[in-house]
Amino acid sequence: MRVVIVLLAAGRSARMGFPKQLWKWEGCTLIRRMAETALAVRSSGISAETVVITGAGTEETGAEVRDLAVRIQYNPDWEEGMASSLRTATEVAGDADALLVLLTDQPAVSTGLLETLLDTWKQQPAQPVVSDYGDAWGPPLVLPLSFRDDLLALRGDTGAKAFLKEHPEQLIRIPFPQGKLDLDTPEDLIRLGKRGFGL
Repeated sequence: MRVVIVLLAAGRSARMGFPKQLWKWEGCTLIRRMAETALAVRSSGISAETVVITGAGTEETGAEVRDLAVRIQYNPDWEEGMASSLRTATEVAGDADALLVLLTDQPAVSTGLLETLLDTWKQQPAQPVVSDYGDAWGPPLVLPLSFRDDLLALRGDTGAKAFLKEHPEQLIRIPFPQGKLDLDTPEDLIRLGKRGFGL
């Protein structure tokens, strides 16, 4: 089985005021931290490639991970929003069986969580596996590429929820309460710096 681990890092982070993937926490940018987390994934029977989708600040973002064993893919339509990055990821995935979609602004994501998502998906490869925050669900998530047409049809600043929410009975949920801790504003970064994952 082949999986493409996709790190979405194309946005300009309007509410943050600068591309948040380049913010440093504990001496490491968020983009590099997440790329290293992805590269450490090991799951028996699964071949994984890590692809970083860039857009705003592509030169700076690429420079942060260029020495790592990742593929850097520029999304020329990044200003459209998340849908364009998911389309780009789907196109570069080729004949892969699934995408494992990651964001840069969920600092509590661990290699162990990603391996749990993949190991769960491997048992039921036709079903999406999502992270359950308790009162919501979302990334990181595994999308079987049987959803390829749905992904390529996405438009605007929307993600896979646009079609996955129509089939809630198909979703396999993995508990990840810290998933609700994302970084959208400078205040979020200050709180993370002071309190860690207790954001």
